[in-house]
Amino acid sequence: LATILSTIAGTFAAIGFYNMRRKPRGLFLSNSNIPVINADIVTGVSISLLMVLGLGAVNSIFGTHFQLGFGTLLIAHISFNIPYVILSVMPKLYQMDKNLFEAAQDLGCNTMQVFSKVIFPLSMPGIVSGVTMVFVPAVSTFYISQKLGGPNTILIGDVIERQFKQGNNPN
Repeated sequence: LATILSTIAGTFAAIGFYNMRRKPRGLFLSNSNIPVINADIVTGVSISLLMVLGLGAVNSIFGTHFQLGFGTLLIAHISFNIPYVILSVMPKLYQMDKNLFEAAQDLGCNTMQVFSKVIFPLSMPGIVSGVTMVFVPAVSTFYISQKLGGPNTILIGDVIERQFKQGNNPN
């Protein structure tokens, strides 16, 4: 789920960044690359603190009892993985000829048709690369999953860790 949602959000973010002017685009791209540069443990601790403080504020304001669980873990993985999709899709967007967009519009395509018939198919290799780059960290970032999943969320990383702790079973 995190892979699908971060791929969709990252693809649209990359298209948005591509259509920006140069200075704001550089600012947004450098800001979005922070999770890529940071270590997983730094990202996990910072997102965990943000979620705990945010949930505490929401609980005290609205009188609710939200806690860490699948929702917070999903939000963390999506926010952690979007930059990887952006980094995969942006080069494919830069490889496209800008005249293709205008040609499609001259032939009668509206904005959605330009996206579905020109931009999306030509950026598909970058999107597939982004899916690959996002799926592997989503499965293997054990620390983030452990801190944000809460006590009732069991993920593949938890199962693997338990198998290693149990000892002699290599399966």
